[in-house]
Amino acid sequence: MTDSRRQRRIWYAVGGVLVVAFLAYGTTSFKSNLTPYVSFEEAAQSQRKVQVAGGLVENSTKYVDESQELRFTMVEDGGETMTVLYEGVKPGNFEEAVQIVAIGSYSDGAFHAEQLLVKCPSKYQGLEDDDKEYGSETRSSNPAEPSFAPDVSRTQIGDFMYVPGTILMWTALLAGLASTITYWLSIKDPEKWRGPARQSYVLMTAAIVIGSAVLMYLLVTHDYRLHYVWAYSDNLLPMHYLISTFWGGQEGSFLLWIFFGVLLGLPLMRYARAYESRVMVVYNLTLLSLILLLVKQDPFRFHEGLTAALTPMDGQGLNPLLQNPWMVIHPPIMFIGYASLGIPFAFAIAALWMKRYDEWTKVSMPWVLLSLSSLGLAIMLGGYWAYETLGWGGYWGWDPVENASLVPWLATLALTHGMLLQRGRGRFRRLNLVLAVAAFLLVVYATFLTRSGVLADFSVHSFVDLGITGMLVFNMGFFLVGSLALLAFRWKEIPAEVGDEPFMSRTIFFVVGILLTILIGLVVLFGTSAPLISRLWGAPAQVGPDFYNRMGFW
Repeated sequence: MTDSRRQRRIWYAVGGVLVVAFLAYGTTSFKSNLTPYVSFEEAAQSQRKVQVAGGLVENSTKYVDESQELRFTMVEDGGETMTVLYEGVKPGNFEEAVQIVAIGSYSDGAFHAEQLLVKCPSKYQGLEDDDKEYGSETRSSNPAEPSFAPDVSRTQIGDFMYVPGTILMWTALLAGLASTITYWLSIKDPEKWRGPARQSYVLMTAAIVIGSAVLMYLLVTHDYRLHYVWAYSDNLLPMHYLISTFWGGQEGSFLLWIFFGVLLGLPLMRYARAYESRVMVVYNLTLLSLILLLVKQDPFRFHEGLTAALTPMDGQGLNPLLQNPWMVIHPPIMFIGYASLGIPFAFAIAALWMKRYDEWTKVSMPWVLLSLSSLGLAIMLGGYWAYETLGWGGYWGWDPVENASLVPWLATLALTHGMLLQRGRGRFRRLNLVLAVAAFLLVVYATFLTRSGVLADFSVHSFVDLGITGMLVFNMGFFLVGSLALLAFRWKEIPAEVGDEPFMSRTIFFVVGILLTILIGLVVLFGTSAPLISRLWGAPAQVGPDFYNRMGFW
């Protein structure tokens, strides 16, 4: 055995011991940093950090700008009140909050909050339940219910949905299915089936683009017959915020994601080369999984019980926290990153399918860089918005939803460096295939966390559950089981050469950097999943910034 190989094995053993110690420390830190939800009475008796939630008592807020001391009173559903003290930047739109979550501990007759989560109307309420009695023309005293005015000029549209928009969504679904099937057939007979496959994809793209334009038109013209338009816009919004209502809710943000996805698929078809048929089969499946959600939760549906001769006079408006210039540009950039991560995933699956483990890195590298740059820029913009609006007292508050976008970016960062090593050294094929698959699966998992309502009580960003949780779980399971099964089936066939570089070399430091990036990603993923993991032994809870800071500086 050569000295360099012996030295490498020693360092591998040392590294393994350090990883085990790190994981042990992380588990202990995780449990000690869990902050469960408790009642006001339980918080007053607790000796540890906890979370309390309630409404803001009117006229109870006192804020001193010089010392940044905030004092207010919260009230629970049962009528119990608690005084809360907080030192830091006052969160934006504090007085408009429908709920405040305070994280901290109780002492000296008051709750001392270390962090505040302010939840504002629209995005976080179950709006789907607000329109069950809209058939009456009588204006309700409840401000959440719209008033109506007759509009007999628009009675030709169906009673349940805006038919042109719904038809476009179904056209996109059927065209996507046709493209997927014909691309599958083109694997054996490309001359016969590749043309129809491309044409079907173009038709799907056209349906999504036109459907997006239709929804945007309905938003800017204030067509409040649509539940989505009423729920996220109003007559007073400036044009740039009115445009941003397109992605203000679940349905619109999914449509924006699909919009960028289908557009990216057009150059993908041209530059995928020999991988085209298999890549497009996989990529189409990623798009269809999203289109199915819009078929289930139609953005073009009318209010329940609303006749065509009646239409609300005004909408509920955009979430006040989202009325910020950074939130006009942050979501589109984020969804470009999410959509583009489906492309390296498709190339990785195609490489496993074709047993061609090297060429795919060259063809997919531009897409990986697009994902890395767009996700990174979006995360920075989102962080600045949070700093400016949420009053965290810092740039990054380790919010679970923000973390959910950070973890795929870390996986993409590791993939970028792994691809450079594979192209330069002809190694790390297995690692890169795993990272390409993992980056996309993490996006799917992040979608589940943020859209299922799991994080509704732990993040100011999380959406409420609109009844699509089952489909999100299916999507996650489908891609997870399928990709892992293919990886396991091909694992032994993937070449894995052993390098002979000295330990103190650029390649080794590259590998160390990749492993550290992966390790950081696992820590953030573990902490972000705390509301799910903690359910295994009790009430759901989350970990605070201390967990991430301790693990990061370990």
